[in-house]
Amino acid sequence: MSANSGLLGGLGAACYRHRWLTMLAWIAGVACLITLWMRFGAPAQNSFAVNDPGQSLPLSPVRAAACSPPGEQ
Repeated sequence: MSANSGLLGGLGAACYRHRWLTMLAWIAGVACLITLWMRFGAPAQNSFAVNDPGQSLPLSPVRAAACSPPGEQ
């Protein structure tokens, strides 16, 4: 490592020198994130019903004219 490698170079060199410790720290970090997500994350919403009011509104005349094929306006 050169003398002017900086903070990021020093961090990379430390991670390279201690590869197993770095890998274990990443695994522990991911396990903590998964545990927190399972514990405090929002539940999955599996209802795909069509209850969105935007889908049931009729088209305005301007929008209907823009969506119709040419010649049927």
